[in-house]
Amino acid sequence: SVYTINDKFGITMKKRQLIWIGLIGVIMASCGGKYKITGKTNLIPDGETILLQKQNNEQFEIVDSATVTNGSFSFKGEQKSPAIAILVHLNDKQSQIPPQLIALEEGDIYVTLDSVSHISGTPLNDRLQMYETKRRSYDTRIRNITNRYLKEAFDKEQKGLETLTRNYILANTDNVTSIYLFLQNSFLFSPEEQRELIAHAAPSFKKNPAVKKVSHMLDRLKNVEPGMPYIDLPLQTIEGKETSLSTYIDKGK
Repeated sequence: SVYTINDKFGITMKKRQLIWIGLIGVIMASCGGKYKITGKTNLIPDGETILLQKQNNEQFEIVDSATVTNGSFSFKGEQKSPAIAILVHLNDKQSQIPPQLIALEEGDIYVTLDSVSHISGTPLNDRLQMYETKRRSYDTRIRNITNRYLKEAFDKEQKGLETLTRNYILANTDNVTSIYLFLQNSFLFSPEEQRELIAHAAPSFKKNPAVKKVSHMLDRLKNVEPGMPYIDLPLQTIEGKETSLSTYIDKGK
């Protein structure tokens, strides 16, 4: 009698559908994490090179390069989990454009490199751009105030920038952008405020090697903060008599 392979192995139509669904899932999974960066610039001449550098621990490593053609450039690659990256003009010593921060993640990322740059296209880059747009107004006002030596107004704007940055970090501790902004803007926060930000962060934030270094430094600083007990060192006077540090320090000083 004639029988098919399907009959022999008992593969029904329903089973064949499940197999195909599984294969499609594997194929789709293998395609995940792909990104495309489409960039435009009016300030970088054609033929110049743009570098894509990805953060690796505390350094940025070159992962790709692109040549500017007709004011445009592009990158393609794969990044399974979001990472911090920057776009750098290779001739950056003469460049009018500072390195541009982006979140390297799956999807189409759009970048405009100009005197005022812009990023968009994926969730993290849209969030970063909202932060940068708001920050730019604070930075401008702070510069103007600094030039006029108006301390009271300067403190007000500095406080606004601190609040903006703190709120962003607390709302994004589950992704790499908050770690980067925390490390770059730690000067805005007192040691105690830095400890609180770390304490309220997601586990991945706390486990980051750079954040762990900051935590270690903050632990050491805590021992010499106002109000902490000091070590009462044994001393000897120039006459050779035994004494101690507490003899010369009044309470509360």
